[in-house]
Formats: sequence, structure tokens, C-alpha cells
Amino acid sequence: YSGNGMTCTNINECTSGANNCSANATCTDSPGSFSCACNPPYTGDGVTCTCTPESDAAFCSRLDKDCGSVTANDNCGVSRTVADCGTCTGLFTCNATANACVCDCANAACTNGDACGDGTLTCTGSNCN
Repeated sequence: YSGNGMTCTNINECTSGANNCSANATCTDSPGSFSCACNPPYTGDGVTCTCTPESDAAFCSRLDKDCGSVTANDNCGVSRTVADCGTCTGLFTCNATANACVCDCANAACTNGDACGDGTLTCTGSNCN
């Protein structure tokens, strides 16, 4: 607080810089005090905040990658490589460029209708579309 002894005014420690919150935390002012809370994906007491890296599955899912090796920044902003985001099954193979499972037309049993059973590849006779 500041004032003349008769009238007191709260000092906002969050905006005045008189706090010890981490740069990865949010400062919340309250009368005569303040509190710090870590921002996601950081954890800690608000003064010390540590980033917790996401799991391989969460990393691949956030990047919308189904299979193959992926290198990108993780949720903590650190470059990371996951060697295997998953395995394609059945008539699906991994498109290494997109890291996505796609229907393998050459090996699909093309008959009139849906060759792979997922609506992505249709057939007319023995020709995949």
C-alpha cells in the first residue's frame, strides 16, 4: 500500500514490476498482495515454472501426423524428432511426405464401391479413383 497514513491505496505489484513471478506465469493482484500461477504447458509455483514436454502421441496428434518420423517444435518450443508417429494397417500405407496413412490403390481389391472402406478411395470396375 501507499498513502499518507490516513488514506491508503493498493499498489498493483503486477503492473509496477514489484513481483517475482516467472516470465512464464500470470501475476494476479489482490489488496496488499499478489499471486503467481504458471501458464500452460508450464508447471510450478508461479515463481519457478518448468515446461513439461508433451508425450510422443500428443506431439504427433497436435501436428496431425498418423505415421512416420516427424521433426518439429514441441509444446515447449524445442525442436524434437519423433521416430514413429504410428503404423498404418490394412490397405493403408504411410505417405512419408504428409506423414498420413493413405489407401494403397495398387494393392486395393478394387471392385465397384469403396476400395479401402473409409470413403477416401472409390472404384469403377478395377480402376481406383
